[in-house]
Amino acid sequence: MTKRSKRNLGAMLVLTLMLPLLFFPLQLIQVSWQDQTHYLNEDSFSIQWIHSVEKEEWIEAYHKTDSGLTLEKTRFKTYGAGVPVTGPTTLTEDGYIEMQVQREMEEIRLVVSPLVQSTLTTTSGRTNLYELTDPYEEVLIQPAHLPAYAYVKYLIEKGGIPHE
Repeated sequence: MTKRSKRNLGAMLVLTLMLPLLFFPLQLIQVSWQDQTHYLNEDSFSIQWIHSVEKEEWIEAYHKTDSGLTLEKTRFKTYGAGVPVTGPTTLTEDGYIEMQVQREMEEIRLVVSPLVQSTLTTTSGRTNLYELTDPYEEVLIQPAHLPAYAYVKYLIEKGGIPHE
C-alpha cells in the first residue's frame, strides 16, 4: 500500500467516524423574540424581574429536562399577587423567601419591559432582555434539539446571546 493510499484510507476513516457527530442532536434552550433566535447550551437558567406591585425583585430558577423545563424554585421578598401557594419555603439570610416549586413546563412566554427589568441569567452571564426587545414584547423560552453542525454554525454567525 502506498503512502498516498494510506493517507486517503486514514482520511476516509476519520470522516466516517466524525460524520455522525455532525448530526448528533444537542438539547439546548432556545430564547426567541421578533426575528431573533438564540440558543443556550446550559442545563439551567434564572429569570429575574421587579414585581409591578411590590416593587421587589423576583427570581425564578429553571432546569432543562428531557421533556421540557422545570421551575425548581422561586425567590421573593414579600408575599403578594402571583405567589405560589404550595411548596416548602425557607427564609434566606439575605432576606428572601425561597419556595420549592418543581413545576414542569413545556415553554415560558415572558412579556418583558424596562419597567420590570426582565433579565435572563446563566452561568455564562446576565442578559437584560428588556434592552434587546421592544417594551412589552414577548420572549419565548423553550427546549430545542439542534444538530451539532447547526449549533456550531450559529455560534460562528451570532456568537451566542448577548451578555452584560
